[in-house]
Formats: sequence, structure tokens, C-alpha cells
Amino acid sequence: MEINDIGSRITYLRKLGRLTRIYIREKYNISQNTLRKWEENNLNIPEEKIDLICYLFNSEGVTVKKEWIKTGRGESPVFSANQENLKYILNESEDNRDDIIALEEMRLLMSANKYKLVNLLLDNDSMFPYYQKNSWIIGKKSSNNLDTIGRDCIVKMKDSNSLTFRRVGFSDKKKCFNLYILNTYDTKFSDPVYYDVEVDFIAPITWIRKIYEQK
Repeated sequence: MEINDIGSRITYLRKLGRLTRIYIREKYNISQNTLRKWEENNLNIPEEKIDLICYLFNSEGVTVKKEWIKTGRGESPVFSANQENLKYILNESEDNRDDIIALEEMRLLMSANKYKLVNLLLDNDSMFPYYQKNSWIIGKKSSNNLDTIGRDCIVKMKDSNSLTFRRVGFSDKKKCFNLYILNTYDTKFSDPVYYDVEVDFIAPITWIRKIYEQK
């Protein structure tokens, strides 16, 4: 999923928080049609509505700043499931009990070591078939990036505001790494390898759970 415009960023935040348009309509009085148009970039979003969107997602456990919503710059959003959100998901579908356990488990893990752990919602098939789309992933930041070679990691690249999930490989360039996708079935990935990447940190995967996709 590309998140290079405000509509796709709102969609990403909604999926990150596992919120349906119905839920947002009922709790925040934003119509499903309006929200859909915002997400599809078919309707301009007034400044005061961006404030509401920022408030909405922060209230639902998605920590995000207004600047990221508007421009994509700054700290990437982070999800931490809160009790109100978990109760809503539980009441929404009895079939999602395992999903709720996973969300609560992730929340506890992240709160236990918030300075070393990072989480990411894998919203594409770049690592298929080893990892499925719509999976939560937690990685632990490594103190020695060379120890991450050959491992599947959450990576924060320098000069990038977002995280990526790739297999880490050697680079001939000092203090750089090559990052590989694992999907060899889908030709839409035109850049299966990022070469000579400078990184802020690399976090090998320690926990992963598949979730149910919310419409």
C-alpha cells in the first residue's frame, strides 16, 4: 500500500487501528461516504477536520501527529491497543477472540520494552509466502547491525520517515546493507532489492501474528 498522499495515510491509520468506517461514523459522526471520499482523495479535507482526524486516531490508540497526516513527514504512527478499542473489536465479532488476544499481547510486549521494540503492520505481499499480508510484526533493535545479516528485520532507513520490512544482506559499501523482498511470485515489485542502504536501525523480528482485515 502506497502512503504518499493524505487519503492513503488516513486509510493506513484506519487499518493500523483496525477501525471500520461504521465505527468511525457512530462514534465521531463522520459519514462513511465522506470518509471514503477522503481516503480516495475525492474530497478536500478542511483544516478543522484534519484536527478531528488526528484526535480520532490518537483516541483509538494510534499515536500520530497532524504533520504526518498532512505531509507524511515526521515520526511514523504507532499503534498501541487500548482497552476501549479492544472491547469494541470483541463485541463486533465473536470470531475475533484470537485476534484480540494477539493485539493485547502486542500491547503488553511493546509497553514492556518500548525503547528497544518497534512494531509494523505488514500491509503488502512483499514478503509472501513467508509472511502474509495484514500481519502484525514486532522487532527488537539490534546493538550490532552485522548480526542481522540473513535475518528478516524491520528497518528504519536514513532520510525516510517510515519503516520497512526486508531480509537484510551484505553490501560492498561500508556501513550499508542490501534489503531484499522475498516475494518472487508477483511481478509488481519492480525493486526486489534496495542496494547500499544506510540505516538508522535494524530490528530483527521477534514476534508476528496474522490479523483479520477490517473493511
